[in-house]
Amino acid sequence: MKTPVIALFVLFAAGCADKSHHLTLLSQSEEITKTVKAESKVPPPPFEEAKISVKKAEKAQKATEVVKKPKKKVVKQQYTIQVVALSYESGLKEFSDMLPSDQPVWSNMKMVDSIPWYTLLYGSFTSKERAKNELNALPRVIKEQKPFIRSISSVKKSPYPKMNKLN
Repeated sequence: MKTPVIALFVLFAAGCADKSHHLTLLSQSEEITKTVKAESKVPPPPFEEAKISVKKAEKAQKATEVVKKPKKKVVKQQYTIQVVALSYESGLKEFSDMLPSDQPVWSNMKMVDSIPWYTLLYGSFTSKERAKNELNALPRVIKEQKPFIRSISSVKKSPYPKMNKLN
């Protein structure tokens, strides 16, 4: 780019100059050569290659390993009988004393319209059918309270999951 600009300038200056003067043009060129050194690819020594192969094999093995999750224990659904719900905790003892003693008894407190309610839960049964048989065998005084069957998981998943064992 510099050479054409210089040449044009010289020609322009020569045309404007007086003919009595002689103009000598000197030009200079420079050749630049770049030497690119070819990189030679020399394979690594055999022991390094073996090391790399082992590492790659280990990585591949780790990638293909299946993560075994521990099997969850299959817990069958458990059922209980909600015997009564009272707005005062002290009344639960009277009803719990009327229940057969062969099953666990719990109390559970929950809030309804900012008022605490206490429920009495009886038994832990492996099926609804078994819970229904136990409900039918309860004393008449208890049956008058209209007890019903609930899953224990529904109590534990509720906003008030705490069950206090009474016996």
